[in-house]
Amino acid sequence: MTEQTEQTPPTIGIDGQPLIDEYQAYRKWGARMIIAGFLLLTVSAVVSAWWQAESNIPIADDIGKLGVHLLLDDGRNRWDSDLWTEHIAYADAISSENGIAVQVIRSDDLSPERWQQYLDLAEQHQLTPVLRLATTFDFENGWWTAPTPDADGSYVTWGENYADFLNSLTWYSDQKYVILLNEPNNGHEWGGNPDPEAYAQFVVGVASVLREQVEDIVILNGAFDLNLPNTNGQPFPNSNVVLIDANTFLERMEASEAGIFNTFDIWNSHPYPLDIRAHPSQQVYRFDAMNGAEITAETPPDGIYNRGINGYEWELWKLAQLGYDNTHWQIMITETGWRHNNPVNAESADSAPDYPSPEQIADFFQLAFMGDEDADYIGWLQDERVLSVAIFALNGVHDEWSHTNLLQVDANGNILGQYAHYDALATIADTE
Repeated sequence: MTEQTEQTPPTIGIDGQPLIDEYQAYRKWGARMIIAGFLLLTVSAVVSAWWQAESNIPIADDIGKLGVHLLLDDGRNRWDSDLWTEHIAYADAISSENGIAVQVIRSDDLSPERWQQYLDLAEQHQLTPVLRLATTFDFENGWWTAPTPDADGSYVTWGENYADFLNSLTWYSDQKYVILLNEPNNGHEWGGNPDPEAYAQFVVGVASVLREQVEDIVILNGAFDLNLPNTNGQPFPNSNVVLIDANTFLERMEASEAGIFNTFDIWNSHPYPLDIRAHPSQQVYRFDAMNGAEITAETPPDGIYNRGINGYEWELWKLAQLGYDNTHWQIMITETGWRHNNPVNAESADSAPDYPSPEQIADFFQLAFMGDEDADYIGWLQDERVLSVAIFALNGVHDEWSHTNLLQVDANGNILGQYAHYDALATIADTE
């Protein structure tokens, strides 16, 4: 049962089954020592300032605006590497020159021999690789494992393992773009129970090692799921995972590690269209609470929304409320897009009613990128803050991603054709 506190603005919170239905349709698979506390905050501020100074390396200004999120390996399933050449050629056709090609890489698959092929193909097709560094997938529970800290509570070993892998690859791009995990406010991405304090510590440990050991590293945050309710430490109904709203998660990260967000060189965002179905002009500001959770979010100025294709505007506004200069961040949208109603496999795990047709989505993409002067939203191509947009997703396995894929893919990974919205993206890429 969703509860709304007195402090919650009227636009926050809904009750009961509609919230459950909405989320399930949306989901892609101390005071004791004041002096010591003061010293700790001082050290944190110094370290944060050092991170920011160290991270102010030039960001490539030739990255193309359109890119794509690949699912050569989605953490549970993988395509044979013999298929990669064809798949990445299709990625090239809907990407701007030097557009980003995002790919998750599990911590138990840090194989230079395997992933050098991906970098080589990205170079051949003039794509900019972005590696989403991950943990491992727990098949029994259906979630990504939470990283286990070192004996001293740090995550230095994780940083060293990632650094060794990144340094073993031959890179062709001027910078090495990496994302530190994914949507950490979702229990599916953190061992069932998201932990803002632990994720902040993970960022501290891993980023410090990468800065020291990997030349030209560019670090992005794990993008936050902007649609999640706060389940107040209880599993979401009919699931085994806890969820935390993005506002609460950001606040707790900052309280745990002051200045933590200065660690990131580029702000990573997942501004999905409303309910993965709606017209790009439909955006809302809303946070939901369940099981007595309290939403502490302040209402932003008119025209700033956390749910919709410009959801990153709320994130930047929130960072400003936390005391950050939000004007220096460029934005990479590493996931966004619509799900469609014409799957290769109708029983695919991403199925739900009332998805738009590929033809409708083709129109939506045109509007999302180009904008509409009569509507209250910003087209991604028109927004100078947006460095690149990766559409999710190109080529997932057909029994999990058939409603999401831009390509028609059979059970063996063979490409049977493409959808109307793939063709629309190709047209936009040609004119960008």
